[in-house]
This record gives sequence, structure tokens and C-alpha cells, in this order.
Amino acid sequence: MKRNHLVLLMLLMLQLAASAQDSARAENKIRFRSFNSTGLIAGATDEEFLLQSVNGFRKDRLFAGIGVGIDYYHQRSVPVFLELRRFFSPQPSSAFVYAGGGWNLVWKEDRGDEGLYTSSYGNGFYFDLGLGYTFSVSGREAFVLSAGYSGKSYSARIQTPQYCPGGNCQPRAEDSDYKLTRIVLKAGIVIP
Repeated sequence: MKRNHLVLLMLLMLQLAASAQDSARAENKIRFRSFNSTGLIAGATDEEFLLQSVNGFRKDRLFAGIGVGIDYYHQRSVPVFLELRRFFSPQPSSAFVYAGGGWNLVWKEDRGDEGLYTSSYGNGFYFDLGLGYTFSVSGREAFVLSAGYSGKSYSARIQTPQYCPGGNCQPRAEDSDYKLTRIVLKAGIVIP
């Protein structure tokens, strides 16, 4: 009887060792990940919402992906960027640091007063730096929280027609360059 228990215990230990090796091999594989977040942006002018999706590949502790979002802060825009993440552990639940940078594409808003003036916008730069933590929910999905420092830039030109009795006046033009920095808090899910 004791011999059966010993054989059963040894088989169980072999199964655990094989499972650990499979797990270690699985962690070394390159795997697709999709970080989908919503967030709150707070800066000098106001607080607004942000939606983001960063899709790429993770191997061990490194992740690289391409992101796109909708940023409502000050002027609605679409950031398109590359992002790198460095996890402190190869496990699904882990702290990480991230850095991303790319383009800030202005999403022109129709304000309804184009008859009084004309406006045009120029695209700019976008960046996002921070740290976060992924909480493993199941074997494939995870919940993610992060906090960071972000910025975006864009330019605006507003032309206002002038009253001109002579009839040959140029509209008055006002050019502005915006460089906005803010604090970002994000929460979301990681798939698959």
C-alpha cells in the first residue's frame, strides 16, 4: 500500500515538473496582447476622458505595440503612437513601466460658427509615460491600472473677416501653438 502511495506521489511530482517546464516555455513565447483602456486626463485647463487601444506582442518582460485613441482634452484628437512596456515579472500579474510617442491628429470639431470665421488645425506630437499594474483575472485576460504623464501638441489658425469699406482687406488671422501636458489615470482590460 505504501509503495502505491510512493509511486502515485512520484507520478504527481513528475506531472508538476512537466507542467512547470511547459509554463516556462509558454512564457518565453511571443504572444499577442491588446491593452484596451479608458481614462481620465487632468491638466491646467480641465478634465476630460481618453479611450485607447494598444496592440502588439509580449515576450518575457517586454511588450511593443501600436496604439490609437481618442483624446478629448482641450481639442479632440486621435493619438497614433508606438508604445513599449517593461514588466517587472514574466508572470501575468506584474507591475510595469511604459513609454509611448507618436502623432497627435486633430479631429476637427464642427462648432457651427464657420460663417463668422474659418479655422484650420495642424497636427502635432503625442507622448505618454507612466507606470501600472496588470491583475490576472483568468489564464488569458487581465485587468490593468496605470498612471502617467502625457502631452500633446497641435496648432490652430482662426481667420476672421474684417469690415472693409474699400473692399480689398485681408481677413485677420490668429495663429496659436498648443503644447499641453497633463496627468493621466487609465483602467482597462488586456486581451487575450
